Amino acid sequence: VAMPVILYDARAVSKPLWPGLSPDEERERILLALEAHRNIRPWAKPFFEYNDENQKGFYESTDAKALALGGHKSGKTYSAAMLFCAWNEGEHPTLKRPRGVMQFWIGGPTHDHHTETTRRVYEACFPKLADGRPRAQWHQAQNRYVLFDSAMREVMATFAFKSYEADRDKFQGGDCHGIHLDETPPYDIYSECKPRLWRLGGIMRLTLTPVESKLMPRQTSRLMCCL
Repeated sequence: VAMPVILYDARAVSKPLWPGLSPDEERERILLALEAHRNIRPWAKPFFEYNDENQKGFYESTDAKALALGGHKSGKTYSAAMLFCAWNEGEHPTLKRPRGVMQFWIGGPTHDHHTETTRRVYEACFPKLADGRPRAQWHQAQNRYVLFDSAMREVMATFAFKSYEADRDKFQGGDCHGIHLDETPPYDIYSECKPRLWRLGGIMRLTLTPVESKLMPRQTSRLMCCL
């Protein structure tokens, strides 16, 4: 059974989207829903501030996969980043932190997208030391952040940033606790990410602005049907 798609603005529609619609009907409904997102601001504070109940539901969901549709600056990317960071810190309201080093992947359309958007969002979400210094260190060669504990002695988590421009084999191998796919991924990359979560019982979060995607509506519709 396909799970509902979460829309960020409660004013947009009162019912969730589902894959029973035709691509044209689905696209029309998404366009109407996103029209209400133009003036939505991001969260003001970390972890427990929400714009509306739908954003709260996305952040607190324990489902293995969840998809959030929203316009620019609606807070969708931020909410997924805050979810992973709060979970790693043991401060998430519904997800219990596992033992050991947590592994996260963040996928995006291009390396520039990561530099300009997702990396900045995650940098803002990473916890800091008491004196304001970051606990996360960027490793350029591996395209990942390593997040340390408050004593800067033990590694708590790694956050690897991967581009959809890369070959599919860049998404093969390894196990993850969480995978965040920002903007519409190619279907082969999405399908490659799913097995990475099985052994650790991980979760996947997709955050899309589908009306601007070249793959909309066919590709986004296919993702919806597979969730």
